[in-house]
Amino acid sequence: MKKKIACFLCVLSAAGFLIGCGGEFAGISGDGAVSGGAISGGAVSGEAVSGQAVSGPAVEDGKQQEAERTGMSSHQFCTDTNLYYNSKGALMQARLDGTHKVCIAETEDKDKTIFLIHVGDGCLYYGSWTEWHQYGVVYRVPIEKGADGYDTVRVSEKDAILKEQKLYVFYADEHYLFYGGEEEDTIIKYDLQRQTKGITDLAWQSDTYISRIKEGYLAFLEGEAVYVQERDSLQWVKVPDASVECYLNADEHTTHNSKAVFFPEYLSKKDNCTDFCIKRCDRKRLTDFVTWRQLIQTVKTARNADRIDICHVRWMFWENGRLYIQLQVGWWEKEVYHMEYVILSQKEKKDGAGAGLCYEKKLTESMQSHVKTRKGMWIDLADGEETEDLRSGGYAMLDYMTVNDAQCIAMVNGRAYLSCYNYEKEEGRLACYDLDTAKFQWVGREDALFYELGYDGNIRDFEVVYNTRYQDEEEDINKYTGFSWDPSVDECGAGGFYED
Repeated sequence: MKKKIACFLCVLSAAGFLIGCGGEFAGISGDGAVSGGAISGGAVSGEAVSGQAVSGPAVEDGKQQEAERTGMSSHQFCTDTNLYYNSKGALMQARLDGTHKVCIAETEDKDKTIFLIHVGDGCLYYGSWTEWHQYGVVYRVPIEKGADGYDTVRVSEKDAILKEQKLYVFYADEHYLFYGGEEEDTIIKYDLQRQTKGITDLAWQSDTYISRIKEGYLAFLEGEAVYVQERDSLQWVKVPDASVECYLNADEHTTHNSKAVFFPEYLSKKDNCTDFCIKRCDRKRLTDFVTWRQLIQTVKTARNADRIDICHVRWMFWENGRLYIQLQVGWWEKEVYHMEYVILSQKEKKDGAGAGLCYEKKLTESMQSHVKTRKGMWIDLADGEETEDLRSGGYAMLDYMTVNDAQCIAMVNGRAYLSCYNYEKEEGRLACYDLDTAKFQWVGREDALFYELGYDGNIRDFEVVYNTRYQDEEEDINKYTGFSWDPSVDECGAGGFYED
């Protein structure tokens, strides 16, 4: 079995930003920033809806009060009236519904790229990077309300608060910015209010992952330990018996709430490792939140599977007080092999333990019902040529299989956003599903609901959901189609699915 997309700890293309994904904070990747119900019942369908109004960033019950109490913002890249995002080398401002777009900053040097870092406490923070981080600058720009009640960005008053060689920003909130530079080999903690630097006692590397919890910060070093730091301290303390032994692809696999970070830990260091558990790590300990046996048993029961062949995480989200786990699953049902995405969820008890793993039947069946389940074969063409008769052009590893690659790509404000690619018309489509009401609706590129994805995520990353599978530019390829893992019969990853 071969995973076609490399999993390493969020070494994000071109940027090197690393921030917790999901609920309250989000990672920065690609063009500058990333992302953060009904459990049983039948499939849900809906009519196309567009242009839904957005009056302000919604928050879960109690989340706003918790944010005020802990100092944690409810959203990373917007205020109560305006949204900020990257778009093809420019830093943009828009209202929350995506209207009234204004370019705030753009680079005049083609070798430099602008990246959004954080919006909060009356300021906007963004960076300008040269390729491979040879040189970087972090800017702070004041924001105030205009006469119309919307944000006015004082670009003329921007201040270059950091200038560093080899500058990597790992995390930022309204209090601190964590980064690594050429001058020091340890992580630097920059106080955004006092504008002072503090040298911490943890060595930095480009794949360091830092996340925020209400007691402070957690830092993950792949293959090493997990460390915790009090909010206003410079000292990192190792979480007892906590380590990240196998890969932790933070972009796709990690999420958190205000208490802990959740991530999959593979139970083998081999390249073809299959079994894993979902770990929960807070400032005191690392525990199993979902075991491998629970995952497999829940999937087998939900899909009436004779035998599970592959099962791997593809995105995790924290929403509505639950951990949502999307799995790519391949299984046998008699002589037919099936491959699709399945969504499970589990609520957290007060003591941090799981309250019971559930199959999200309505959500899973709703997203799958809007994508044609295709029938075909898994063909190995390594020793043959593709011809009209695939059986003569290559070796059929699987003679009978079905695939459905409808998948959840984000969860925001109680809604699941779904990629429902249309293979007949070769076009990408986006929909959203309300986790409380089970309402399904289509989302257009200029709809207000699409811009909601930018509250905690990178608009540029989500735009590709509307593209075709194949593009001239790699960054424009629709990454929300297909699958990351091959069936186990394809040990070398040389084959592919061919529709009848």
